[in-house]
Amino acid sequence: DSVAAIVAILIAAALAFWARFTKRTAIASQSLLAVLSGGLIMLVSSYQLVATLAASLAGETDLYTHLPSVLPLVTELALPAAALVGLAYLFRDIFEKSSSRLVGLIGILGLVGFSYLLFKQPLAIGPIESFVAYGFAERIVLTNLCALSGWWLLWRRWPEKLGGPLQILGLVFAGLALFRFIYFDLMLLSPTNIKQALGPAPFANLGTLHYTAAALWLWLFTKTAVKADSGLAPVRSLEIGSLLAAVAAVMVTVRQAVHGSDIASPPLSSTETYLYSAGLLLLAIAWLARGIQTTNALLRISGLLLLTVVTFKVFLVDAAQLEGILRILSFLGLGIALIGIGWMYGKIMKRDGVPLETAVTD
Repeated sequence: DSVAAIVAILIAAALAFWARFTKRTAIASQSLLAVLSGGLIMLVSSYQLVATLAASLAGETDLYTHLPSVLPLVTELALPAAALVGLAYLFRDIFEKSSSRLVGLIGILGLVGFSYLLFKQPLAIGPIESFVAYGFAERIVLTNLCALSGWWLLWRRWPEKLGGPLQILGLVFAGLALFRFIYFDLMLLSPTNIKQALGPAPFANLGTLHYTAAALWLWLFTKTAVKADSGLAPVRSLEIGSLLAAVAAVMVTVRQAVHGSDIASPPLSSTETYLYSAGLLLLAIAWLARGIQTTNALLRISGLLLLTVVTFKVFLVDAAQLEGILRILSFLGLGIALIGIGWMYGKIMKRDGVPLETAVTD
């Protein structure tokens, strides 16, 4: 029945109200059982949506044809899920703290699932041709919307009664964005492995925008973690993730600039390898400059490490493909650049009185 979940949740609400009136914990336990029954009915009613999400995790690209119709899930999923969130908030004094969070989490997951169903409607990506044309664009919009929502919920100061639940919701969105970026964009459906359109422009392309945006919001999440006093380990992990996303942004930009919108099919070219070195060299210099300017140890050390990697690449890979005067000029130019950077770095560290061995504790 399409209203079975709603009926179960209404019964749960009535029991919770009666438990508040009578101060009896046994009735509160019965209310929680009714809530879990409603959640189970929601899950069974939306089995097509759950199956589609599982197919997405398996790498299936034709998702739209497997999605259920929107209208039935309004009463089977959206309304019961919203009611569960309201129930968790209104009767938080009746349920135990952990039970209230569980009820709210079930409701939030239901709302997220229904929002995903609505999000997939406009482009209606089905056959592989439509996935190639629009799949990456749709995916990055959803990922960055999750990241923006998570950051806003975590950063903003909320009233005390709403602070806890909204902070949890922010963590859900932030975790979902991070999972989607790592699992889909770096691994399962990376545009370097699966053919997807990144846009016609050499630099203003979807790959550059997406990986640069990921680097930015990962760095913003470090500020949120510091604000929440969540410890050094999560902050460092997010910072390192942001730097790796910046490296990915440079490499995707170079490959798209050389090969065009499709970066999965073309083979690696010699021009591309030189441009990787140039792009990563510029990124290393930018990290060094910003690290020196802000006394950020991680940026300085990361800049030096990346500069070292680029140096080895130039000597071992790039220079091997050159001959005669071009090889000599490449070595000369790189040597001058390294001397200049080393001199500048040493002078500024000496001026600021920052010993290198204490850099990691900045």
